[in-house]
Amino acid sequence: MKNIIKTTEEGMRLILEVIFTSFNEKLDICYQTLRKDISSLQKDPDDLVHEIIRTPSDLRSVFSPQQCIVHSTSWRYEKPRDLILTYLVFSDKAMLAREASEVLCLDKIGIAEPTNPSRPRPLNIQHEQVVLHGIRHISHLVKQKNQNFCDNLETRSILAFQQMETNLAGRVY
Repeated sequence: MKNIIKTTEEGMRLILEVIFTSFNEKLDICYQTLRKDISSLQKDPDDLVHEIIRTPSDLRSVFSPQQCIVHSTSWRYEKPRDLILTYLVFSDKAMLAREASEVLCLDKIGIAEPTNPSRPRPLNIQHEQVVLHGIRHISHLVKQKNQNFCDNLETRSILAFQQMETNLAGRVY
């Protein structure tokens, strides 16, 4: 590779963010977020997510990757030097500890939108918007009848995903 720019500054940290999600009885999204600094690891992030899914936790039940949808949904920069690689894990089988879970009512959160076409990253991104972005990705894939995704979902979840708005990003300039 040619023309690599060398810097003398401290490097970026790479943070793996795994958001565990499931629907509650009202079809709101329940979620928990786990973050791990993977800057020094020499592993495929997909493999790391699968390891995390299989790791016991007081905050959620352990389930196999075959009982869920694992989807790499986004990356974003957070000051001062973090690059966040986000994966959303959705499972109808997930049992998330209520006291440690957040609940997201899908119609209450707006889309993070950039304000300048030459700077595509929005200035302010709320964590709820990140969760909703991942949920919209899965909804889009379910609506496209992606069998790999639908096979891991209960009928009530498929119907809920099919009814969601799937605008995957903000506005196009």
